[in-house]
Amino acid sequence: MIDVECTTCGTVHHASPEHLGKKLRCAGCGAPVLIALPARQGPRSSAIDVETTKAPDVVPAKNRTNLSRVPAIFDRVLWKLWIVLSSVVLAAIVATVGVEFFSTKSSSQAVAKINESPAAKSQGLAPTPSSIPDSDSSSRPTAQDCDERRARRLANGFLLGEEASAEGHGVLRIINGTEFDAVVNLVDSDSHETVRSVYVRNHNRYSFRRLNPGIYRAYFTTGTDWDENEDSFNCSTDYKEFGRSLVLEERTDSRGTEYSELEITLHPVVAGNVVSAKIPKARFRVTLPQRRSQKSRH
Repeated sequence: MIDVECTTCGTVHHASPEHLGKKLRCAGCGAPVLIALPARQGPRSSAIDVETTKAPDVVPAKNRTNLSRVPAIFDRVLWKLWIVLSSVVLAAIVATVGVEFFSTKSSSQAVAKINESPAAKSQGLAPTPSSIPDSDSSSRPTAQDCDERRARRLANGFLLGEEASAEGHGVLRIINGTEFDAVVNLVDSDSHETVRSVYVRNHNRYSFRRLNPGIYRAYFTTGTDWDENEDSFNCSTDYKEFGRSLVLEERTDSRGTEYSELEITLHPVVAGNVVSAKIPKARFRVTLPQRRSQKSRH
């Protein structure tokens, strides 16, 4: 199949190779769309920023000083003066760093003694902030725990919430090509209601069907070891928002009903035109539907 995108409204159509060179009418805006093979594109560039090294400024020849014209005796005096000044500056730097290091070490030892002394305990002195454990990090599994434990998973296509009533024909295909399982929430942009929430295992896909026409946003989290009580992954967790609104259109006439079929990938693809953006955990959690009572499956 060949995916053909309307340059006017962005609706994606599917055509067979035998239709190459022909035109079809866009289901979204009615504009004619030429069926052609997509232009070959090279691999997408890495997301790592490359720092460009700037060449040093070149001093014009007319502003340079010709040292050969300076008397030799004056040259030796300047050299000795430069060595003396450099030695003084270096000694001052070493002395300053040494004093700061020993003062910091002494003060940290003093704080430790205060926290451990019986007087501090009797007076109810609280430990310094650096000695207070992070409750969030203490409860979070370590990387070693994530590798050793048997990750809990839901079945591919398991719906986490009740489906909102829908009588449309729209289709949204979700492809999870990552190494992690995912939960995808589809939210109506107008009502801000989560109409579907589904669990998609790694290297799997799932399709939302019978979606009403409208504009939607997709939010998803990826990771391993799904905690059904917390509605989140315990390990390698990431939260993202699909980088573009999903427009589903539908039109019925004497010939039948035309509707949109969209496809999104949770993993980067070559020549992809949408970049997912990272979001805070709290932003994703507000899109979760009410919990279901069914138990998770391994």
